[in-house]
Amino acid sequence: MLQVRDLSKDFPGQTVLHKVSFSINPQEKIALVGANGVGKSTLLKIIAGLDIADSGEINKSSDFKIAYLPQELKLNLKQTILDYVKTVTDFTEIEANMKRLEQDLSDDLKITEYNNLQEQYKRKQGHSFRARLEIMLKGVGLFDLNPERQINSLSGGQKTKVALIGVLMQEADLLLLDEPTNNLDLPAIIWLEMFLQKTKASVMIISHDQRFLDKVADRVIALDWYTHQAEVFSGSYSEYLEYMQKKIAKEKQAVRLQQDKIKQVIESSEQLKQWAQKGAQQAPHDNDKYIRGAQRNRSSGLAKKAKASEKKITRMADMKVTRKRVPLSIPLDVEFDKAKPTITLSQVVAGYNGQPIIGPINLQIGYGSRVGVVGLNGQGKTTLLKVITQDLKPISGEVHVSPGLHAGNLMQEHENLDLEITIFDFVVAKTGLPTKEIYHLLDVFNFVPKLADKLISTLSPGERARLIFLLFAAKSVNALILDEPSNHLDLEALTALEEVLLTYQGTVVIVSHDRYLLSKIKLTHLYLLTDGRLQLLPDFDLYLLNLQKQSQNLLNKININ
Repeated sequence: MLQVRDLSKDFPGQTVLHKVSFSINPQEKIALVGANGVGKSTLLKIIAGLDIADSGEINKSSDFKIAYLPQELKLNLKQTILDYVKTVTDFTEIEANMKRLEQDLSDDLKITEYNNLQEQYKRKQGHSFRARLEIMLKGVGLFDLNPERQINSLSGGQKTKVALIGVLMQEADLLLLDEPTNNLDLPAIIWLEMFLQKTKASVMIISHDQRFLDKVADRVIALDWYTHQAEVFSGSYSEYLEYMQKKIAKEKQAVRLQQDKIKQVIESSEQLKQWAQKGAQQAPHDNDKYIRGAQRNRSSGLAKKAKASEKKITRMADMKVTRKRVPLSIPLDVEFDKAKPTITLSQVVAGYNGQPIIGPINLQIGYGSRVGVVGLNGQGKTTLLKVITQDLKPISGEVHVSPGLHAGNLMQEHENLDLEITIFDFVVAKTGLPTKEIYHLLDVFNFVPKLADKLISTLSPGERARLIFLLFAAKSVNALILDEPSNHLDLEALTALEEVLLTYQGTVVIVSHDRYLLSKIKLTHLYLLTDGRLQLLPDFDLYLLNLQKQSQNLLNKININ
C-alpha cells in the first residue's frame, strides 16, 4: 500500500496541489482525472520520485517498487530493444552479477549470493524473457519488430510502445501511466486494457480515452481545479461523471430551497424589528411603571429574536455548491450546402518517393457524411487523409474534390500553430477580417477582449483547439478532417469536439482509435484500412470483439504478474 498525505505543490504564482491525500491499495486500478493543468502529471512525478512536493509525505515500504511511464520519453537510443528492456527490468544487472560470480565461487558467501541471484532470475522468468518480450511487442502492434533492432531506428510511435513494454515488464507494485494510449492503435489499446485488468500490480492512469478508463479503472481520483485537492470515488469513470452531475444538481436544489427559507426568515426578522420598534415607541396613557416595564421587556424580546434570525441567515447562507468549470464550447454552425460538394477517389494509389503505401482505393464521400477510418499504425491512414485534402498527389488514379468543399484540417492547423504570436494577430493573419469582426468572433468563441493579446504558447490544448475552430468558422469550412484528435487534444477539448460534431451539418472524415468518440459522433460509414486497402466495417462491435479475442490469445501465452 502507498499513502499520500497532505501533499502540496506550488509553481511561481500558481497553486497546483493543496493538501492532496489518498491511498493506493494492492491491485487497485485508479483513473487520475481533472481539468487540463490541475497537476495530474506533476502528482505522478512526485509519486515516482522525480519531483519534490513543497509539503506533505508519501508513505510506502522500502521494497515497494514503482514503474513510471511519462509523456516525454528519454530512451538510450544506442541500445537495442532487448538491451533497453533488460536494463529497465534489472535483468542486465542480475545477469552481469551472475556472470561475475561464476568466475569465482570459492566461498560460501559468494555461493549464497549466486543462489539468491539464480532464484531471482527464475522468479522473474529470466529463461523466457525474450519470448515474453516478443509476445509483448505483438500485443502493442509491433508484429515484425526484431528485439535486436536499435532504438534510434524506430519511429516516435514505436519508441513509445517499447517504453510502455519496459514499464509493464518491470513487475512493479505500482504502475504510473501518463497518457499510455497515445500513439497506440485500437488493437494495442484493447491489448493494454486487458493486460492492466489482469496484472496484480496497482495502476494509476492519466488518459483522455473514456472507454479505456471505464474498462480498466475501478476507482477515480479527481483533482479539483478550484480547491486543488483530491476527491476519491469508488467506481468507473462514467459512474463518477454521473455522480458529479447528480451531486451538483442536488446541491443546487438544496441551495434553492435554502434561499427560499432565507427569504422567509428575512421577512420574519424585518417584521420582528418593526414590532420591537413600535413597542419601544409606544407610550402608555397612564404612568404605570409596571406597564412600561412589560412593554420594554416585550420590545427587547422581539429585538433579540430579530438578531437570532439574522445569525440564522448567516449560517444558512454558508451552504455552497461544488464549483464546476464552465464547459468548453465550440460554436461551429454550417448551413447545409445545396450544391452538395463531394470527395471522390478513383483507383488511387499513393505513397512517398514513388513507393506505394495505399491503394488502389475507390471511395466516395457524400456531403454531410461522417466517415471514420481505423487500422493499425503504419497502414497509411494519415496518407489517405493527405490525399483527400490534396496535400499529397497520388502516384496514380484520380482525386476529385468539388470546388464548393472547404475543408478544415484540425491536426494540421494544431501542429502548425505559431506559438509566439498573439491570439488577435493569429486571427488577423489567417482571416484578414476587420478589427470589429475579429473581436466579435473572439467573443463568440469565449475569448474575452483581455485575452486577445495573450500569446498562443500560453493557451491550454483545449483553448488552442477552440482558436482553430474559430478560424474554421471564419473560413466557413463545410468539412472537418480529423487525424487522431485524441493524440492532440485534452479530455476537455475532446468532449467539446464530440458535442459540436453531433450538430455539425458538414462533412466529417476522422481517423481515430478512440472507441467512445467513434461511437458517439454517429458515423455514417466506418472503414478498416489494412494492407493498403479500405474495407467497410458493417459491425464495429463485432470488429472490437475479434480484437479482444486476439489480445486474449496473446495474453494467454505469458504469465502476468
